Amino acid sequence: LIAAGVVLVLAIGYLATSLFFSDKFLMQTSVNGMNCTAKTMKEVESMIQAQVEEYALDIETIQLGTETIKGTDIDIQYKGYEQIQEAFDEQNSYLWPKALFVTNNIKAEIVFEYNKEKLDAAIMALESLKAENQTAPIAATVVYKDNAFVIQEETYGTQVNVESVKELIHSSVDAMDTKVNLEKAGCYIQPKYTIQSPEVIAARDAMNQYLNAEITHSLDGKDNVLKKDTFVSWISVDENMNPIISTEKAKQYATNLAHTYNTADRPGVLTSPKGKQVQMSNAILGRQIGIDAESKQLISEIQAGKKVKRSPIIARQAMAEGQNAWGTTYVEVDITEQHMWYFQNGNMVFETDVVTGLKGRNDTPTGLFKLLEKTPNTTLVGRIVNGKPLYRTPVSYWMRVTWSGIGFHDASWQPTFGGTRYLTNGSHGCINMPPAKAGEFYRMIQLGTPVIIHY
Repeated sequence: LIAAGVVLVLAIGYLATSLFFSDKFLMQTSVNGMNCTAKTMKEVESMIQAQVEEYALDIETIQLGTETIKGTDIDIQYKGYEQIQEAFDEQNSYLWPKALFVTNNIKAEIVFEYNKEKLDAAIMALESLKAENQTAPIAATVVYKDNAFVIQEETYGTQVNVESVKELIHSSVDAMDTKVNLEKAGCYIQPKYTIQSPEVIAARDAMNQYLNAEITHSLDGKDNVLKKDTFVSWISVDENMNPIISTEKAKQYATNLAHTYNTADRPGVLTSPKGKQVQMSNAILGRQIGIDAESKQLISEIQAGKKVKRSPIIARQAMAEGQNAWGTTYVEVDITEQHMWYFQNGNMVFETDVVTGLKGRNDTPTGLFKLLEKTPNTTLVGRIVNGKPLYRTPVSYWMRVTWSGIGFHDASWQPTFGGTRYLTNGSHGCINMPPAKAGEFYRMIQLGTPVIIHY
């Protein structure tokens, strides 16, 4: 009877406990880490709802410690518990003894909503995202120190990638995470280069190689030596860590060389067939250093890192007395005489009267030029005035002297040539020639031939 009584008590206890857990979670049950033992669905839902309503995300920053976005800031609202209900429905209250020995950790997706626009606004309102609280990183670079190029260490700043921060916080809220670390999540902008970057190391080594260069210019018994003490300030790196040498500073050095090695300019003197002594001020005859070519050569030699001795690059050699810049083959136009001559190897092989530009209005330019273009059977078009060209004139022989539109051509409309016709009926600036003479001259003249025009 005693044994039967014990069994009966146990049976009643078992059934009572089973009945008790029929609408409650069994022992050792948790939902998303919350202890739900003996809790009804309604109680669990209330717990989760409270958890959602109290939700907050702590954001750990480098510069300002921890900032927080609260659920109330983004209108977060609990919406459902389908997975929890499913887990509850799957449990068997009659198996409650098993729960004494086995834990049941339920991982359930909590259904909730929040205002994404308000979350974006809350993110942008974070103190750590304000410009005054951000410092940009500084990449490692190469600097000159103690007679050598060395690597200057990078600096890590507090500037964030805003899009990365937004993406991180949105995903954290979606997962109901309660803490994020911007640094660990890689949201801070990193220096482009560090002391370990191969680009920085390669740049340093190349720039130190440059320092071995030494360029000696020697001319007229005068030596100028370019050493690293001077050109080290020309050397730097660009944003991609490529070593560069300042073209501007190299040109300045070449300009200084020119002051040393250039010889005095003097005007050329043309003796006209009429015996005139014409000063050609734009036909300067002194020696000139080639600034652009010399600066490019300097950069190349520094990059090679070698010792070099040479003459400066000469753009124009000085001419001896009696020589001239136009040689012995050239065209001469005398505006006063209204006449032109063509010399080949010092011999006059062609001449004719001409009509030049209308005096005082369309004057033919004077100076030293060269023949730029030869074109047969073309139409000359004047400048546009009131939407129309001043003239459209077909010619058989066109020989250009300037790109602004001055040249030799036949002029069948001129009744006479030479004399004083240019004073009243001159051209628009071109050198008008008799048609037959223009054809003869066209067949003789070569491109590049110097052309001297003077009064």
